[in-house]
Amino acid sequence: MQLAALIMLFAGLRRGEVMALTKDDITETEITVNKAVRFEGNKPVIVAPKTAAGVRRVPVIDNLRPALKNAPQRIIST
Repeated sequence: MQLAALIMLFAGLRRGEVMALTKDDITETEITVNKAVRFEGNKPVIVAPKTAAGVRRVPVIDNLRPALKNAPQRIIST
């Protein structure tokens, strides 16, 4: 959970966006946000962002780069 908190803090992603991230969405210089997780009852479902502005590329700042280097395949396992 520490990695998820760092991404939310330093990259400004929302909880659902972080929960949907995979290692493929992260490069050394940016994070691609193109999906989110929402819950239907207790079941997580991956969905597209609500608006076109929700699809974006967020730069990775220097403070976050070391933490992302060894990121697991899924940032948060759902």
